[in-house]
Amino acid sequence: MFFLFAFFGLVDTLFSHFVMKETRGLNDKEKKSLYGPAEMMDIMPEVAAKWRDLSGVGEEEFFALVRKEKEIRLRLKVGLKKKLAQICEKSDAEAAAKLKAEQDNKQ
Repeated sequence: MFFLFAFFGLVDTLFSHFVMKETRGLNDKEKKSLYGPAEMMDIMPEVAAKWRDLSGVGEEEFFALVRKEKEIRLRLKVGLKKKLAQICEKSDAEAAAKLKAEQDNKQ
């Protein structure tokens, strides 16, 4: 019986140490934001509550809108990276062509 109690105490200690987040020095809203929806991790709790109140929609609908906005931002980011890569490839090709032309003119 003692070993069973010791085992559960050890499991509880490990869980608390590795899974639970530190809340010392945080106010109530910050503590609530630690385990809130993943969509709201980048938004301060006060701002999220204000947006939700001003949007006039339910919580699920609000989080769906936040997810949609994040997806749009991610698509834009990926698209911009692809466009930048294309521009860099184009400028590299132009620079190589100019270098080759200069070498041909020297010969």
